[in-house]
Amino acid sequence: MHKRIVVLRAGGLGDVLLTVPALYVLRDRFPHQGIEAIGYEQSWAAVGALVDEVTSIDLPLFAPLFTGAHSSDLERWFERVDLLVSWTSRVPQVPLTPVIHDSPYPPPGVHAAAWLVRSLGEEIERPHLSDALVQVSPDERARGRQILDNLAVGRPVVVHPGAGAGWKRWSLEGFAHVADSLSRDGHSVVLAEGPADAEITAAVRSLARSNLPTLRVGSTRILAAILAESSAFVGNDSGVTHLAAMAGVPTVALFGPSDPASWAPLGSVHVLRACTARAHVQGQIRVCHDPHCMEHIQVADVLLALKTQDTHVLQDSIGSLSGT
Repeated sequence: MHKRIVVLRAGGLGDVLLTVPALYVLRDRFPHQGIEAIGYEQSWAAVGALVDEVTSIDLPLFAPLFTGAHSSDLERWFERVDLLVSWTSRVPQVPLTPVIHDSPYPPPGVHAAAWLVRSLGEEIERPHLSDALVQVSPDERARGRQILDNLAVGRPVVVHPGAGAGWKRWSLEGFAHVADSLSRDGHSVVLAEGPADAEITAAVRSLARSNLPTLRVGSTRILAAILAESSAFVGNDSGVTHLAAMAGVPTVALFGPSDPASWAPLGSVHVLRACTARAHVQGQIRVCHDPHCMEHIQVADVLLALKTQDTHVLQDSIGSLSGT
């Protein structure tokens, strides 16, 4: 009977993307077995062919996983599973299936991706990986290119002002100033808008003097393709920022109260952070409670970081801001 490896991770987009190096380890270790993910389908869609199937964690079938209640249906479902890899806070109750379990949250100073790989018995250094870890197909890339062509923006700088938590967000005025500075120098700039970002992107558009087209893309795969066709990206500590870096676009990630030592995106990324606070205990996500933490990042610093990431596209904007 054909069996499979099941990975259980129920986090958001950024959480799922940080599992990608560990997924490559599993693919190498089990080349003849399928890999199925249990989690949130929209988040897991981003990894594409790294998993063969995604099953929603919200199915009633999985309710007994963490309660210990007996379920014949759950036992039958796991009969065709060789191994369950569970990156969850609690240990799943699957008596007849081998389980690798660890917390999804790394100890202080350990990157989350390296931590998940370590849970599989392997070691990697902090993954400053430059290659695109999220691969898009030629068809997906063509669809992404068509969307950008419809906006007549060429290879734009993508600006994403949203984040899942308000304390992770840089100022909307800062994003507007960055967009205006780039636009003044003739660079195409577009705003990326997630499902919960409508008010935020509307506010940036109202603050900006330049016309800013907005990308509203439901599919994370097509968004990855659009990002791969862009010249640069700037955003907060968010799932979209992780996706941009892993799609291979030069990325500037704005961090503050979260510790980039554990949560920085993987790929071609420049992390910009004024805060010096670090995590002290495992599972600590917010390490600074200064409500003005993100405000200490300056527009000039963001533009300089973008220049570092993509000198050819952005060098004019630095000069115009500094008056040189």
